[in-house]
Amino acid sequence: MPHRLLPRTDSARLEALEAAQRKLLSLSPGQPKLLHSATRNRLKTVLPLFRDEVAGRDGVVGQQTEATSAARRKKKELRLYVRHFFKALSMAIDRGHGFRPGDRGYYGLDANQETLPNLAREADLLRVAQAIVDGEARRVAAGGKRITMPSAKEI
Repeated sequence: MPHRLLPRTDSARLEALEAAQRKLLSLSPGQPKLLHSATRNRLKTVLPLFRDEVAGRDGVVGQQTEATSAARRKKKELRLYVRHFFKALSMAIDRGHGFRPGDRGYYGLDANQETLPNLAREADLLRVAQAIVDGEARRVAAGGKRITMPSAKEI
């Protein structure tokens, strides 16, 4: 049974439309017309519009790809800063230089919790980062020393 292989993507559709237009332009005036005059007129109208749409979309997809890469880099960097902040806090508590286990409560942690909070999901990462910023402000306002490497400002 005969069948037609139709284009499945917009780029393949664009190629098919351009091939149809090239075929129409290559016909001599005496040859029979491949398409009805209404279809030829529609091809002349639609092809430039479709070409512009595909080109515009490709540009936007490229920008989204760049933005996604930048966001991934920023999340990776933020995750690193959050981990380092909690490690610095734990080491300062271990050294006893003005930090107490209860200071972990400012950041939404239990006083004895030495494990890092879950940072796998973006929402968790943002929540924990905000808890660091808010908790550090509250702890310093209560008379505590700032953690400087990394600081809450960097986070």
